[in-house]
Amino acid sequence: MTDKAKTLRVPAVTEALVAQKFSGFGEINWDWAKIQAFTLERINDVIASRSVPPESLVAPRLDIAIPAIEAMRYSPLKDEMAVLIASTMDARLAHEAHPAFIEVIKQLTADEVRILAALPNEDQVLPMASVTYIDRTDRVFASIRHVIPERIAKTCSVRRAIPTYVGNLLRQNLVATPANLSIQDERHYRDLLNQPFVSEVAERMPKHLKAEVERRVLALTDFGAAFRRCCLDPSLLPG
Repeated sequence: MTDKAKTLRVPAVTEALVAQKFSGFGEINWDWAKIQAFTLERINDVIASRSVPPESLVAPRLDIAIPAIEAMRYSPLKDEMAVLIASTMDARLAHEAHPAFIEVIKQLTADEVRILAALPNEDQVLPMASVTYIDRTDRVFASIRHVIPERIAKTCSVRRAIPTYVGNLLRQNLVATPANLSIQDERHYRDLLNQPFVSEVAERMPKHLKAEVERRVLALTDFGAAFRRCCLDPSLLPG
C-alpha cells in the first residue's frame, strides 16, 4: 500500500452507507430452499398456461437447469431462468432451448426483456430510426440512435437508456436491423420522429445544423424468437 493510500480514509458516515448498500445482497442472493420453491411454482404456472399434456412432460435438461438454478442465486431475472427450465420440460419446445440462453439472460436488463416481449412476431418488422445532426462540412454534432415506436418505448422504466438497450439486443443477436431495408409507408417514421424527446433535441440544435434521418427496421432474429418462446412468460407475448 502506498503512503498516499495509507493516509486516505473514508468518513465514518460514508463507511456506514457503503455497508448499508451491500446489506441488500442478502435479499438478492437466494438459498436453495427459496430457489426450489420459486422454480417449482413458476414451472407449474408455465406448464398450465401452455396446456402441456402429460405425455409431453419430460425431465428438465441438466445442461440448462443446473446452470440456470445456479444463476438464479443472484440474477434479478429469476423468472426468465425458471421459464427456460420449464421450456426444457415440454417435449414440444425443449429442442429450441439452448444453453446459451442462460448467458443471454445474465446480460439483459429488465427493460430489455420488456422490449423483447413487446416486439411483433418474427414475421413482422418494427420501424426504427436514427437522427444525426451535421454541419456543412459533415461534422457530426449530435445524434439520436435507435428511436423506436412509443408503444414499445413506454414499456421501459429508463427510457433514456433505450439506445443502449437496443444496442445490447443487437449485440446478442436477439434482434437485427437488416441493411437497406425500411418500411415504405412514411407515416411510420413520421410518428417516430414526432415523439416529444426527439422534438426537444431538435429544438436545442443550432439552426445551421442539418438533420439526417436513417430509416431502418428492427426485427427478431431466429435466435431471438427461440429465446423469447423459451425464456419469456407466454402471457407477455403478442398473439
